[in-house]
Amino acid sequence: MSTLYVDNLQPNLGSRVMAAGHVVQVVQAVSTTSESTTNTSYVQSNLAATITPTSASSKVLVVCTFEGQINTASLTGYFTIYRGASNLADGTGGQFIRLESVGGTWFGAQTISWLDSPSTTSSTEYSLYYKSQTSSLTTSLGLSSCPSVMTLMEIAQ
Repeated sequence: MSTLYVDNLQPNLGSRVMAAGHVVQVVQAVSTTSESTTNTSYVQSNLAATITPTSASSKVLVVCTFEGQINTASLTGYFTIYRGASNLADGTGGQFIRLESVGGTWFGAQTISWLDSPSTTSSTEYSLYYKSQTSSLTTSLGLSSCPSVMTLMEIAQ
């Protein structure tokens, strides 16, 4: 029996070694800006991050954490993630998070996690979007001293 000792392993021809399920790269964006809308159609927040996948077969794990608020009883605010111009929650009712106030102002920390298949090696932007149920409702995010954070992780397949 013999033993093989190495000081360094290099991929053949300078290619990257990407074992399925491993994180290839991580990108993070942070916003400390408070913002709000009374719009009943989705509007883009200022929380966005861009990633350029190294392989078209890679998946991107999107994790978005923010503080959301609605200011009127018995009304609803909605939050979702877009890849470019595509709402990633279209197959799940159009939103990932629905905040509903029963007795007055409601706020709290929220997290959206989504495993996306962008099928590209081009630069790809992910953004948090939000809207109000009616124009008499203010839906807000990024309140108090809590930053809003979006983390993108490329996962090899």
